[in-house]
Amino acid sequence: MATLVYTAKSFGTYLLLWLFLGGFGAHKFYLGKVAQGLRYLAITAVSIVFAPLFLVLGICWIVDIVTGRAQVEKANQELAAL
Repeated sequence: MATLVYTAKSFGTYLLLWLFLGGFGAHKFYLGKVAQGLRYLAITAVSIVFAPLFLVLGICWIVDIVTGRAQVEKANQELAAL
């Protein structure tokens, strides 16, 4: 039987993903927040046609960096509870 191993999430990794792939939601996928990651992907895809959505993505991106450390700590607490 296979055993899943959960490792603690790193704020440094979160920050790099946020910086380079944040528009695609990579930092959300890293924390296990698939629905939020898909939301980022959808907003980015629709922004190609409807440019004002880039403003929404930009606001979300700024909120994520401000709350990033707390999000990583919460993800680690959830992993520890498993």
